[in-house]
Amino acid sequence: MRLVVQLKSIQDMKVLFSEHVKMRAAMQEKESAQSGTAEREELENVKSDMVELQNDYFELQREYEKLSNRPMNSLGWSKT
Repeated sequence: MRLVVQLKSIQDMKVLFSEHVKMRAAMQEKESAQSGTAEREELENVKSDMVELQNDYFELQREYEKLSNRPMNSLGWSKT
C-alpha cells in the first residue's frame, strides 16, 4: 500500500523525514535482534556438536589404548 501525503510546508517534509528515519531505525534494530538470536542458537548448536565429537574422540582413544595394550602372539594376533 502506498501512502500519498500532500506536503504543505518544509516543516511537514522535515516531520515526515524524521518519522521515516525513526521507522527505519526501529526496523533495523528488530532485524539485528533477530539475527543475534539466530547466531546465538547456531553457536549453541556448534558447541553441543563439538562436545559430542570430543566425547567420541576420547572414547576412540580409550578403545585404541585397550587394543594397543593387549599381548600379541608371534603372528600379531592378540591373545584373548
